[in-house]
Amino acid sequence: MNPFNFSASTGDAGRLGRPDHAPSAGLVGGRARRGLLESWRIFLWFASAFLVTGLYAQTGNGGGKPDDTRANDRSAEDHERKQAFTEAMALYRSKDHSRAEERLLRGNRHQSRTLGWYLESAGKLTQVALSLRQQYDLHGAVLAAQRAQALLEEAGKAAGLADKLRERAAVYEMKGYLEDELLRDPDAARASYEKAKKIDPQSVRAGKAIEHLDADQAKDARLRGKS
Repeated sequence: MNPFNFSASTGDAGRLGRPDHAPSAGLVGGRARRGLLESWRIFLWFASAFLVTGLYAQTGNGGGKPDDTRANDRSAEDHERKQAFTEAMALYRSKDHSRAEERLLRGNRHQSRTLGWYLESAGKLTQVALSLRQQYDLHGAVLAAQRAQALLEEAGKAAGLADKLRERAAVYEMKGYLEDELLRDPDAARASYEKAKKIDPQSVRAGKAIEHLDADQAKDARLRGKS
């Protein structure tokens, strides 16, 4: 189960990618030529990095519960996450950002201030930022992205991270995504991706992201040359 895919907007997931009927990605960072569908696709691709690390795996075996009981527990957890997201989005739209964040993160499955908690929280806030941008709340989107970035900074200092190469790389992969897609800072994004590659030379996500940054930079140079 993707822990970030718990109701990405006020509509269903199929309405996330509407580049012809929604603001472009360039309205809050990112690039004007990248549609919303692509923005969400890239985000979920990055989010899957945390699944690979096992940070979001269910802990334990359900205490020996029968399969149907564990399924019911997971269903209840999914419902709570969706409800939390819906209520948090309403608070974000009313500009009550402090209460919105508290509601959004209240149901985190990881213990507070652990590496898993920081990554889970940053993922939720990134999804909020993308949803707010889709709803033309550009100021709110930037604030949510900045909060996610701050949590990722804290994640980089979390205890027990030194020997976990994949987890360390995932922190900087997600940080680079925020800086490129939402905070419109390609130089900072490149630095984050390069740090991820240095930590984990096998990082496909960081490698692909750097390739895209290089391609965008080359395209921008060609456009400037024609102007």
